[in-house]
Amino acid sequence: MKEKYDVIVIGADPAGGQCARNIAKSGLSVLLVERFTSFYDNNFSSAGMSLQGFNEFKLPKFVVSRYWKNFTMQSSNECKQWTANENKGVVLDFAKFRQYLADDCAANGGDVLMGFSYVSKEYTKDGEIIAYLQSKKERLT
Repeated sequence: MKEKYDVIVIGADPAGGQCARNIAKSGLSVLLVERFTSFYDNNFSSAGMSLQGFNEFKLPKFVVSRYWKNFTMQSSNECKQWTANENKGVVLDFAKFRQYLADDCAANGGDVLMGFSYVSKEYTKDGEIIAYLQSKKERLT
């Protein structure tokens, strides 16, 4: 782990993981921070997306929990259904998806810090931001 980063991303949810992944691929130094020690500790959700989006984000098949062909949207006034003979989208395994984004960030030069939470920040006279991160046993600056 470095002492300084161009960007620190707090929260390795899908948005944070994708953000850190893109930053690492751009060549900037990035630290992705996740408060849980494992993505399986926080495996409370899943995400559905179209096959087009899945392919656009260049995601691997091992993050797929299920494929879907049919889609139903329910509102308070109406219910619409779409059906198809072939797969139209995927439901992602939330833990595997988040792990993949973190691993890809690291594979592109980023660092991933598990088990730490954001505590506070302070600004220096030089315009830098000092971030304070805390685990159950350790505090990092």
